[in-house]
Order: sequence, then structure tokens, then C-alpha cells
Amino acid sequence: MPTHLVIGLGNPGATYQTTRHNTGFRIVDAFAHAFRLTFSMKKKFFSEVVDSPSATLMKPQTFMNESGKAAKAVASFYKIQPKNIIVIHDDLDIPFGQIKIQFGRGPAGHKGVASIIQALQSNAFWRIRVGIAGKTKDEMPGDAYVISEFTKTENEELKKSIIPNAYIALAEILHQGPEKAAQKFNTKKGGTKIRAAK
Repeated sequence: MPTHLVIGLGNPGATYQTTRHNTGFRIVDAFAHAFRLTFSMKKKFFSEVVDSPSATLMKPQTFMNESGKAAKAVASFYKIQPKNIIVIHDDLDIPFGQIKIQFGRGPAGHKGVASIIQALQSNAFWRIRVGIAGKTKDEMPGDAYVISEFTKTENEELKKSIIPNAYIALAEILHQGPEKAAQKFNTKKGGTKIRAAK
């Protein structure tokens, strides 16, 4: 039975598929693809779910602000403690292209993370925070910005380096431990800007 739960955050439906807020979905999709895993909808979990030997991967099919409903359903079923949960999400407070791996923090305004904290009654889980704050950040309110599309240049960098390296970070958390992964990917200036995967 999987020992960890990996939650990629996003909004369901084609309308939101390529928006900044769906970065978590795209990363767990890439991770699953790399290991030839296929998600399937599980209504009792309100999620698309797939099991790997080391983790259950999930994409809540609630909207973002109800992500906790799905997270609690899966965590309860598999009896996975918060310390073994990894949430992957976009982060408006981090520059585009940077990643931070953190444990036990507040939601910092992210409604999906806030929903999970409320549902689990705990913030004692790991997070892979992926920066989405690009040059156009100040051109619109934050709630509109997160559901906007990446620019063409940003999307190319996302596909080429950010998504592949984010799932490398996830793999290292699962196999080397989160503390070692955090030492590698974090910096005092807000996260590591990672190079293209080879």
C-alpha cells in the first residue's frame, strides 16, 4: 500500500486546464506520465487518482476552494498521516520558475491549501510551492491573475524545465526524504530556479 499521498492542485475542466492555478495538476500529470501511470476518476474521492508503489497521486475534481474535501477522503481511506502528504501548487508569492519545498506553513492566501488545512485540521504536511509570479503579475488583481494563461515564453519554460524539474523534486522527496530535497531546492531568496532537465 502506498505510504505517501501526493496532491496536485488545480481546477477541473478545459477552461482552467492551462491556467497558472493549474500548475499542480500539470506537475502530477507529468510525474504520472513519466512512470506510465494513468489517472482514473474515483467519485468516492471526488478526485482523479492513480497508485504508484510509493505514493497515491490525486487531482481533486472539486474546485480549488474545496480541495480539502477530496484530500481528506483519500487520506482517510489510505490512513495516510499529514506528515506523509505532499501538496503541489502554484504560488503567487514566488517568482516564476522558482520552487520552494516547505513543511507546516500557513496557506498564505492560497484557497486550495487553506481548504486542505481546514479539512485535515493540520498544516503539518509538505508543500512544493511553484512560483507563477511573472512580469504581468501587477497588471491585474491576484484572483484574476492566477486563472490567467501563461505567456508563450513562460509556457515554453514551464514545459521545458519547470514541470520536469518539479517532478524531480517530488521524486527526491519520495525516495531521498523531504529534508534532503528541501536542502537542494530551497534558497533564502525564495526558492531555487532550476535548470532544464537533461
